[in-house]
Amino acid sequence: IKGVFPDPVGTVILYLLGAYLLFCVLKINSWLAAAGAIAFAFTSYNFIIIAAGHSNKALAIGFFAPILASIILVLRGRHLVGASLLALFMALEIRSNHIQMTYYLFIALFILACIELYHAYKAKQLATFGKSISWAAAGIILAVMVNAGTLWTTYEYGKETIRGKSNLTTDKSEPANGLDKEYAYQWSQGVGESFTFLIPNLYGGASGGQLNPEGKFIKILQDGTVSNVLGPIYGQDTEKALNAIAQNAGSNYWGDKPGTSGPYYFGAIICFLFVFGLFIVKHRWKWWILGTSILLLFLSFGQNLPLISDLFFDYLPGYNKFRAVESILAVVGLLVPLLAILAIKEAQDGKYDQKYLVQRLTWSAGITGGFALLVAIAPTVF
Repeated sequence: IKGVFPDPVGTVILYLLGAYLLFCVLKINSWLAAAGAIAFAFTSYNFIIIAAGHSNKALAIGFFAPILASIILVLRGRHLVGASLLALFMALEIRSNHIQMTYYLFIALFILACIELYHAYKAKQLATFGKSISWAAAGIILAVMVNAGTLWTTYEYGKETIRGKSNLTTDKSEPANGLDKEYAYQWSQGVGESFTFLIPNLYGGASGGQLNPEGKFIKILQDGTVSNVLGPIYGQDTEKALNAIAQNAGSNYWGDKPGTSGPYYFGAIICFLFVFGLFIVKHRWKWWILGTSILLLFLSFGQNLPLISDLFFDYLPGYNKFRAVESILAVVGLLVPLLAILAIKEAQDGKYDQKYLVQRLTWSAGITGGFALLVAIAPTVF
C-alpha cells in the first residue's frame, strides 16, 4: 500500500482495508462493513498521531483489525487460513516497530481468549478450543521469528535507555527497571475527558488550536476596551492583535494533560450505536468489548486512577516500559465502532420486532442525548 500511495494516504487506506476485512469476516454486508471501516479509520486519534509524526504507531494501529479478523477465523475452525493470515498481519504489526501498541492489543486479545476458554469449558469443547489456540499460537510464533532480529535489537537497546535497569537509583521509590512512574503517567487521560468520545471539544480541543471566530472569547477581544489597548501596538491589524492575545491567553485545552494535539473522538452517532448495541447485541463478544473497553479506559487514566494503574504498572511484566498511557485508548477506538456496527447488524437481521427496537433506540437516545443536553445546560460541571 505504501509503495503505491504517498504518506499518509497509504496509512489511511490501511485503516480502511483492515477494518473492512474484520467486518466482512463477521459476515456483515459490504455496505455496512464499509461504513464500519470509515467509522474506525476516522476516529480522531488515528489522524492526530499521523499529524504528530507517529507513523509507526499509526501503522501498528492499522493492523489491529486484520489481526482480530484472523483470530476470529481461527476460533471459527478455519485454522489454516486464519493462522496464515495471523502470521502475516502479526509479522507486519511487529515490523511496525511500536511494541507499546502491540502490547496493548495483546491485553485485549488475552481477555478475549479467557472469555472463549470459559465458554469452551461450559460447552465441553476444550479440545476444540485448544486446537484453535494452538494454531493461533503457531501463527504468532512464526510472526515473532520473522521479526526476531528487530525484536532482539530493541530489547538490547532498551537496556541502555531510561526503560532499562538503572545503576544510579538513589530514591527507593524509583523503579530499578522501567520508566519512572511520574514520567510514564505524564500523559494520563482525564476522567472527565472520556466524554470527548461523544463531544469532542468538551475540554477545549487541541492545545493552541484555532479559536472559534464566532465564539464569545473572540467577541470579548473585539470590544472597544481591548481595541483601545491594542490600537497603539498593532494599529488596524486586528487579526495580528487577536492572535497575540490568544497566544498569551493560554491553550484552548484545559484538561489534566500537559498538552494535547486533540481529543479522543469516536463520533456522536457511533457512541449512540454503541449504547444501542449494549441493549440488543446478544453475542458474548459484547461483554468482551464492554469489559475490555472499561478496563483499558481505566488504565488510560494513569495517575488519575492509581488504584488500577499502579497494579498493572508494578506487577504486569513489561507494562512499566511505556509512557503516555492514554494511548491505550487506540484499542478502544476499534472496539467501540465494532459494537456499533454489530448493533446495526442485529437490528437488520430481523430477530426483534419493531416495538422492541424502538424501545431500545429510545433508551440509547435518552442516554447519549440526555448527556449532551446536560453538557449544554450545565457545562461548568465538567
